[in-house]
Amino acid sequence: MYANYNEQLVADLGNFIEQKPQEIPVGSDLAGMFALLFEVLQHPSLIVSIPILHCWTKLLRSRIVRESDVVQSKIGRLLEICCARLVRYEALPEDSEETTLLFLNEDIDTIPEKHAFLGNYRRFCAEVVEVLVRRTPVEAMAHILDQATTLFQNLYSDQPPFTRKYQM
Repeated sequence: MYANYNEQLVADLGNFIEQKPQEIPVGSDLAGMFALLFEVLQHPSLIVSIPILHCWTKLLRSRIVRESDVVQSKIGRLLEICCARLVRYEALPEDSEETTLLFLNEDIDTIPEKHAFLGNYRRFCAEVVEVLVRRTPVEAMAHILDQATTLFQNLYSDQPPFTRKYQM
């Protein structure tokens, strides 16, 4: 149940950015680094993404990082990913074809390990959501309102148009 060295290396680089931003050389490709962190976070294997998720919980607590243009442009997507992964995977049927659940069943052997791992994963997701909503409420609210608008605009898109059966 250990992360691959590659993901852990990426997470360690992210943690370095959070801990010692003054030591990052001028001209470093921070946008590329944040893009890499974001890409690994989206991996369907929770084992692969958990070190990066934990890294994001730390990075977002830094005002300098949180207010950077690169991170600001990813707030909506970070909220979306973390909210989607608050799912109780252990409640899904074992024969589900959900990609994340397939990885989870392969990556973790025992039920107690799976419950402990998923509890930590959900805690990190909730922490990211909490930090984003508390520290960037305008951006978070804009994302939530956009999602609600999309939902309501497409609520009946797969239904036939409404027709009145009775005339008054």
